[in-house]
Amino acid sequence: MPFFAPILILVAIAWRDAAAGPTMREWMGDGWAVGLSVLVLLWPVIAGWPAHIWAGRRMDRYGSTSAPIVSHRVLSLQGLLIACGGVCSIVLFGLLDSVRALLGNPVALDEVLTGIICCSPWIIALIQSHPIERRLWDATFARHLDQGLHRVRTMGCVSWVWTRIRESVLPIALPGTIMLAWWETVPILIRWAHARAPALGLIVDNPDTGPHLSIVGLGAMYAGVVALAILAPRLMARSLPTVRLRDGDLHDEVRRICAEARTRAPAVYLWLPTRGFANAAVLGAFPFRRALLITEALVASLPRDELRAVIAHEAGHMRRWHVFWLVATVMAFLLALDAAAVAWNLRPGSLPTLVGLLVVFAATSQWFERQADAIAASIVGDSRVVASALRRVAAVNGSRPARWSITHGSINDRTARLTRIPPPAPPKGTLFTIFRIVVAVILGASVTMLSLAIG
Repeated sequence: MPFFAPILILVAIAWRDAAAGPTMREWMGDGWAVGLSVLVLLWPVIAGWPAHIWAGRRMDRYGSTSAPIVSHRVLSLQGLLIACGGVCSIVLFGLLDSVRALLGNPVALDEVLTGIICCSPWIIALIQSHPIERRLWDATFARHLDQGLHRVRTMGCVSWVWTRIRESVLPIALPGTIMLAWWETVPILIRWAHARAPALGLIVDNPDTGPHLSIVGLGAMYAGVVALAILAPRLMARSLPTVRLRDGDLHDEVRRICAEARTRAPAVYLWLPTRGFANAAVLGAFPFRRALLITEALVASLPRDELRAVIAHEAGHMRRWHVFWLVATVMAFLLALDAAAVAWNLRPGSLPTLVGLLVVFAATSQWFERQADAIAASIVGDSRVVASALRRVAAVNGSRPARWSITHGSINDRTARLTRIPPPAPPKGTLFTIFRIVVAVILGASVTMLSLAIG
């Protein structure tokens, strides 16, 4: 399942929690709501099954190397379509409301059950693709022995499914569930405390809108969100099949590069191989609880100078606090819309809001990637090494260099910037400082306007 698919389902659940509008369930009943939800969730599984069967037969009869690539792409498409089906089930058909009609509204349990229902078809799709993985493990075993590489352990179907769930669902589901539980539990606790100690001022009575949380009450809620943001990176890293490195060559290399980048070294986790996926990623918005994930396939596939370039790229993200400012930019956009709705009654609607959010997120994320590329080039001393590392990682992962992603852009675009004459200069902080000031001002102004509106 693509990494953003569980996020889509989580956002849909959170949006339905916050929204009180009608769904199709109100006029067609729980039976039809559940039935349509099952239909939109299962059709990608049914439609993709023949592709996995075809891929297995092509590998058996002709030793096809393109067939497993087709199977993997179909599996990714199934994950995306299942996530879209989950969003449709929750937002349009009212699946969450149907679950609540059955269970009531216990803290987080109804959301968790809805999420499990939406992700269950993904398990079936993984079972469909497991025979392809077994053929790949068998085919690569001899080559790994000849080259002295670490052999990827052959997994049974249950182990394979559980590992993929650990990789694609749990890193988002665990902190997301904790966040939803916190968001539901705190108002209950605040109402309990207010009933016993009204002088605390946790709830205020507005004659127009009725009782609602005061600034102190909202502060208590958001304090828990910040605490979770601090603790989540290590929780996400440990939910994956990882091993924390506390010493050794790779750990020392990360510390040296972070020292050159003038940033605090994170906890280093080696992501053990399941599919030969080569990548590295920074988890965490705050420097004192960050985690750096490095897959074993990345270490095995890249020469030392290119591996340093990839680590330097991640150090560039940490040096500029990119995760923090990406989240802050998205929050500034959403809070500015809320403030505009309260102050001037400007409500652009769901579709323009979603499009605007995607544009802001994509533009900011891709700008940060270019910054990290330039910082990596300045650390390793040669932008061509960074470009070579990007191309090699794409080749190892079977990704086309021209492929565009919303978070990173395309490899071709980034390598063209790195290999142009003259090479890109180390990024100056002036524009980034202005960017941070603008985001902070928008956040501060929006929060102030919303606070005044609350009273």
